[in-house]
Amino acid sequence: MRAKDCLLLSLILATALVVTAQEDDVVVTATRMPRMRSKVPASVTMIDSKKLKTLPARNLDDLLQSESGVFVLRTTGMGGGLPSQINFRGIPGQHSTLLLIDNMPLNEGISGYLGINELPLNAIDHIEVVRGPFSNLYGTDAFGGVIHAFTPSPENLPNVSASYELGNEDLRAVSFQCSAGTEKLGIIIDADKRDTDNYLGRDDVTKRFWIAEQGQFIEVETAADNYDYEEERLFLKAVMQAGSAHKIALQGRYLKSELGYGITSLFPLIPVSAEDSMQIETGMGGLEWQFKANNKVSTVMRAYYREQSRETIGLDMARLMPSISRAENEDWKIEGAIELTTDAGHTIYVAADFWQDDADFSPPMNPVTAAPFLMTAGREVDADNLGVYLQDEIPLGDSCTVVAGVRIDEHSTFGSAVSPKVGLSFDVNDQLVVRTSLGRAFRAPSLLELYQPDVVFGNITFSANPELNPEYVVSADIGIDYMPADNLTLRADVFGNDMADLIGKRVEGASLSFDNVTDAWSAGLEFGADWQANDAIAINADATWQQTEDQETDMDLEHMPELMLGLGLHAKKQVKNVQLSCSLTETYVGERGYVDFASGVWVEMDDYWRADVAIKGSMGNTSWIGVSVENLFDELYQESPLMVHAPGRLYSVTVGIEY
Repeated sequence: MRAKDCLLLSLILATALVVTAQEDDVVVTATRMPRMRSKVPASVTMIDSKKLKTLPARNLDDLLQSESGVFVLRTTGMGGGLPSQINFRGIPGQHSTLLLIDNMPLNEGISGYLGINELPLNAIDHIEVVRGPFSNLYGTDAFGGVIHAFTPSPENLPNVSASYELGNEDLRAVSFQCSAGTEKLGIIIDADKRDTDNYLGRDDVTKRFWIAEQGQFIEVETAADNYDYEEERLFLKAVMQAGSAHKIALQGRYLKSELGYGITSLFPLIPVSAEDSMQIETGMGGLEWQFKANNKVSTVMRAYYREQSRETIGLDMARLMPSISRAENEDWKIEGAIELTTDAGHTIYVAADFWQDDADFSPPMNPVTAAPFLMTAGREVDADNLGVYLQDEIPLGDSCTVVAGVRIDEHSTFGSAVSPKVGLSFDVNDQLVVRTSLGRAFRAPSLLELYQPDVVFGNITFSANPELNPEYVVSADIGIDYMPADNLTLRADVFGNDMADLIGKRVEGASLSFDNVTDAWSAGLEFGADWQANDAIAINADATWQQTEDQETDMDLEHMPELMLGLGLHAKKQVKNVQLSCSLTETYVGERGYVDFASGVWVEMDDYWRADVAIKGSMGNTSWIGVSVENLFDELYQESPLMVHAPGRLYSVTVGIEY
């Protein structure tokens, strides 16, 4: 038996002896109002600040891998640029999840892709993971679930902190954070820079080619050249509390990154080769104003403005030379809401928002002269959306709460979308809570899917489709939270999703275009457990079993595993003036597959186990040193068609100080 199998068996035996639990935290994402988690008719879990500081993670998605019902697909390790996926409950796609930071989106405006690398982890206080569609509150993108990260209050942070990290593959990272202020007025500044010479953590990569004449794939190993990554990030936050009635928060974000993703070379057929790369630059400013008139009436206003550019450089097969393409995007949003509490005990939430999205797609250009190639054209497009929504929280006695709401969106491209939802939470007793919900959600096609000019790779032309309709899902679930003791809770959920007009890629000869390709369904079971054994040891276990089906082909949905498991062990110990902490997480992802668009063949990907570990020692309250290892046993597995093998072992040592 391998060492990792012994380790896994130990964790399974430990968790088999317990049922698990979370404290009844205050959460806001599922209703947009602060509520005890047990009173919310949705499956919500929280990753709190204590757990965040110990987990072996470098990016936001690393924190979610072991959460029940959540599947993370990522090809670039710590790198960012190529689309990653975070999928809930068998609902597929690269933009089926809404990602927020303090109510501001991390989904790109032009594409809907997830900006996983945009926020440094040390700028996050806690995360709420909300399963199930929530277009009734958030509109598009909240198609399968919502992940909401919250930044800390300035008065809860050290005045100054800094860290430096070194790892294999020439991983280097430096970060700096300062904060000042009180509950009345405070500010946070967080800046960091990271880079690595090889985010794959492997010496070579495997290229897979379909040979039509032989009816089979061939695999060719090449050196892992040009798989480097670097980024610079800046996060700013200012908070002002004017008396007990007014609160104003300002937020600013900036990211500049460059990702290499290999070298395109067809030598000796074509003597020219090119280093493929992607450069992203994005900046956002946001404002939130809260006003509490009295105990029964409060309002909130939010607004943001964002600019982003994405530049891709690579070999243009049609012209047999390197080319560069650029997409620039501006989007802004304004939102207002009123929360009313009636004498009958109802809490009514009424809100409206409007967003505008503009994009400028450049034609393919010569990277030296920046001149567009002949017979090519760019495209300037825009879209806007007005959403109005109403939610009523209805108490039915002391133990039962019904939350019902509906949202109506009017989109400039496809027209109206209606998203109703109703949920019920019932306290059977002090230990058992039953919850259920039924709702409908949608995802609007992105500007990239609707209008991006044709892109040629080899002999395949990728085309947008301005006739796309939105995707829809009708979702139902029922779950329980059982708390037999203060340190124990058991969660279980049954869910089902009926999806229509899913957007995918349709292949016709040498053309590959976006289209509403299919209807589908998914259904499954989720179990969760968190046991705080004592002040020093905590164990968690999560499991998901799900079935999915593409109703056009009767096949499984792409990349949706049938079984997922997550196991975690978190421990801490005080040794004289040193606080030691350790986190070990083990994730299992079952078999899944995808259709290779060049051949139309279904490619099966093997199941795998992956372990991550972090050890940290804090000396008093002023300094610390940590060791982190991702993919501890260097497991060889595939996550997506873009990379036959997922990133290998990545380890690092970090030292930090704070005052």
